[in-house]
Amino acid sequence: MARRGSRTLAWIGIALIAAAPAAASADDVGIWLEQPVNPDVGNLPETADTITGNMRLGRIKGVLGGGQDMFRISIPEPPDFVATVECAVANIHCDPQLFVFDAFGQLVASDDDSGPSIDAEIKGFPREGGQFFLAISENDDDPVLTNGAVTGWTGALKDVSCRNSPAAFCTYEIVLKGAYTADHDSR
Repeated sequence: MARRGSRTLAWIGIALIAAAPAAASADDVGIWLEQPVNPDVGNLPETADTITGNMRLGRIKGVLGGGQDMFRISIPEPPDFVATVECAVANIHCDPQLFVFDAFGQLVASDDDSGPSIDAEIKGFPREGGQFFLAISENDDDPVLTNGAVTGWTGALKDVSCRNSPAAFCTYEIVLKGAYTADHDSR
């Protein structure tokens, strides 16, 4: 049984399957899908989903059912990194925020409304390449920082509309450029 917080990307063309084929390489582009069996991923560095598969990561698709989602990924060239949220929404608006934390949980980049419409978009940040945590939350659900590191979220203290809506209303897709699975070796 796979340990919680670690999933492997696999591909057939651009579709995903459960196990990575031996031919997968860092030139392949993966799409990570939140698992239907356990759809709520962690929201802190110690509970974040670690996306593996040694390939470029093109998209992350999920549902904000529990407030925030956090993923451990590799970003070899942070100044060239781009993450743009696209919400799939029916009859109500979704207003996501994006956050990037370093390997120690320190906030290094964030955005609320720089993307299309009121979606979030992060375009690069001044850091050395390495492991990072990418997090998404609903508007006004901000990280609680202790000595600069994320230790919780303000959404736990208030009524966040995604928690009170059908899951389909909180479906998101993060389109990525310059991101790789956490096990990517850029050397």
